[in-house]
Amino acid sequence: MNYFDYTSGSKVSQALSLVKEAKAFADRYGLERLDHLTGFPSVAENIANTQLNHSDLEILTEVETIGLKLNSTLVSLIMECSIQEVRYAIAVVEQARKRETLRNPEGLFYRVLEKKCKSNGFGF
Repeated sequence: MNYFDYTSGSKVSQALSLVKEAKAFADRYGLERLDHLTGFPSVAENIANTQLNHSDLEILTEVETIGLKLNSTLVSLIMECSIQEVRYAIAVVEQARKRETLRNPEGLFYRVLEKKCKSNGFGF
């Protein structure tokens, strides 16, 4: 299988689009952050298989900035939720950290975001 099939314009344009997005991200947040995000195969695969826009990358960076470690499960859930819901979960984690030492902040973030994002208004 030839991954560089130049006869397929869509594959080339998709690759160029991904490179442009990666460059814009690296210009804004630094190569270290980009390298960190793409260094985890499951996260990199999830990001590669998802159409991410600039706000998606920003919200993933916000989650990482508070010290949470991204994995494919968290990235999938974050992509399903609104930016406001993700920021709400971030705020809950930050408030909980002020009160106590969290043994599993990613777990708390996941539970809060899942409840906020997937709730149908009836609590289930």
